[in-house]
Amino acid sequence: MTNCDIIPASKTPKPLLRVIPLGGLQDIGGNATLLETKEGAILIDCGLLFPRDDEPGIDYLVPSLSYIKDNNVKLLALFITHGHEDHIGAVPYLLENFSVPVYGSALALGLINGRLKNNSWEPHAVSDGETVEVGPFKVTFIPVTHSVPMAFALKIETPAGIVLHSGDFKIDPKPRDGRLTDVAALRAIGDEGVLLLLSDSTNAREKGQSPSEATAAGRLTAVIAEAAGRVAVTTFASHLHRVAAIIEASIKAGRKVMLVGKAMREAVALGNECGIIDYPPETFLNQSEYPKLEDKMVTVIASGSQGEAYSAMTQIAYGEHGHVDLEEGDVAIFSARHIPGNEQAISRAVNALVSRGVKVYTEIDGVHASGHGHREELAKFIELLRPKYFVPIHGQPIQRVAHRDIALEKGLLKENTFILCDGKPLDFFAQEGEIIPYPGEPVAASYLSVDGKVIGDICEQVLADRRDLSEHGVLFCSLVLDERGYLLVAPKVTARGLILLKDNDDFFAEAAANIMEFWPTLSPAERFDDEAAFMEIKRVSRSFIKARLGRRPLVAVIIHRLGEEPAVKVHDEDEE
Repeated sequence: MTNCDIIPASKTPKPLLRVIPLGGLQDIGGNATLLETKEGAILIDCGLLFPRDDEPGIDYLVPSLSYIKDNNVKLLALFITHGHEDHIGAVPYLLENFSVPVYGSALALGLINGRLKNNSWEPHAVSDGETVEVGPFKVTFIPVTHSVPMAFALKIETPAGIVLHSGDFKIDPKPRDGRLTDVAALRAIGDEGVLLLLSDSTNAREKGQSPSEATAAGRLTAVIAEAAGRVAVTTFASHLHRVAAIIEASIKAGRKVMLVGKAMREAVALGNECGIIDYPPETFLNQSEYPKLEDKMVTVIASGSQGEAYSAMTQIAYGEHGHVDLEEGDVAIFSARHIPGNEQAISRAVNALVSRGVKVYTEIDGVHASGHGHREELAKFIELLRPKYFVPIHGQPIQRVAHRDIALEKGLLKENTFILCDGKPLDFFAQEGEIIPYPGEPVAASYLSVDGKVIGDICEQVLADRRDLSEHGVLFCSLVLDERGYLLVAPKVTARGLILLKDNDDFFAEAAANIMEFWPTLSPAERFDDEAAFMEIKRVSRSFIKARLGRRPLVAVIIHRLGEEPAVKVHDEDEE
């Protein structure tokens, strides 16, 4: 039997350790990894996932955590590697369902607290090298460099052996705060013997070494110094080292700084509390001061680096912000990586600025440095830790397979590396004096859609209706019938997303006349059967619209019968 064989659950005891990805191994985001023993379990990170283009109206998605709930898993604690949304964004949802202590940096906990709404919770701020014991687990926080300050890798001592979770990391030789990835600690952990390495795969296809944050800061300083007009910079609000570099570059160029966007203002205030950002009050200006200063004396730092619809930078790009406007001769800087799926939104914002004569700088102009290690750094991590078994995490399959290839190049056996997916456990058993992993039977692992205040009830049919509305529009038909089922007045026909209402009265009058013409042909039974009437109106209206416009809109019908409540029906294009 090899370690890739599956042991039938009915014939084996419970494993010493189960490692279960509950999110983050199919897409970029939604990171959540469960480590489970018979005494209880811990969760590492609980992040959100940004929606795809074919999920209109969805704000974001969160891991369902149904495996934990449905199996009455005793969840002992949540450990946070760092404060990015794809690692902490779903914590409020977790805390609504589980009362557990949360361990992480002061910054990460502060960012989580800003997302909570009347949630009582138990935060525990940890420092570099600190060890926390919960149940059978002993977790040590190892400093690593990343784009957000105070990031950690986690050394997790379990009944099966040491598991090392890398978090998101790079090995930056010149981090802004001087807090280096603790190579010595990682090497010492490798000397102890690492059973399993779970390692960030985001940049596994990028050759060489990732650029230092100091390189990006230098380029930002040069661009801001050279700018003749106003400068607007957008980056992730949590990238406080980047924000600090922008502020310092602005001070050197004789500029004052205005923070725009709730997320940016709150993050900078939190950075001040944590000692990451510390500048005199006169560095900053408020909205009333903004129009009074010369263009060359202003830098705006705005949230919205991913082209989010209502974000500050997007409103600025489209000239819709109430206080900040850019024009020819000004500079806009997108100092952030494009999250997969956001490319079109970012491109539209960039092109809107360029069309107005604004000079735009993006990642390819050197104003951003990734927080994720490239191939050399990933290889270095493996060399330091020398794990027996390896699972690439954080990324789509193409990145994780590339990371597995790096592990093979560093000498790991292919049968000791595992390409898992969400809901696919890796179980560790004690056999003949050794700890052996076996892929377990899949468990429930899915995402819940968050749409405003609604979580999880956005079914595929609702999304399909939204897609149809965006692509085809909707035709509304309203009929008023007497007690015999005859039309009292001409039907009212209108539309949205199909054709302009203005200057198309003849079109809608013809659509109404079409309904009036066929209505008398219905039998008495059909006139009094709402469902039959709905289907006939849909058929006739669809035929008319198809002939005139070549479209197949949704058809919404309202039938008012005297003395009765109105009957409403919406037919989509798949109902026949």
